[in-house]
Amino acid sequence: MLKKLRRVTDEYSAPENGCVTYDKTYEMLKELESNILCHFNLENSILFPKLKKELNRF
Repeated sequence: MLKKLRRVTDEYSAPENGCVTYDKTYEMLKELESNILCHFNLENSILFPKLKKELNRF
């Protein structure tokens, strides 16, 4: 989904003839993607390994 969003927004490049709302929306979408990727990383590198370790204790 993130790849598709990046593709359809031309890497979050608002159209030159777009309004301020376009600019802000694309900026917010780019920030959303960044936050999602940070959370993926957090889950995969810290949370899931801890959970797996705890589950293996049983």
